[in-house]
Amino acid sequence: MNGIRTERLLVAAEIEKNIADEATARSGYLKLLPMLLSDEDRAVIKEIIADELNHSELLRKMALVYNGIESKKD
Repeated sequence: MNGIRTERLLVAAEIEKNIADEATARSGYLKLLPMLLSDEDRAVIKEIIADELNHSELLRKMALVYNGIESKKD
């Protein structure tokens, strides 16, 4: 494997780590959600979760550019 390809895969691996971190954050927010007392606080957390989902989608598109591997469609 040539150096450029290896470097691209290392970038893709870092992007994948960031996607995993986004999922971990969402999990924490989902655990927090039922503990919140006000509808306003719950709405804020739901908005944050939606933002995190958007980040994951953007990162997945970016990872595809670097790794060239598309998800399998069943």
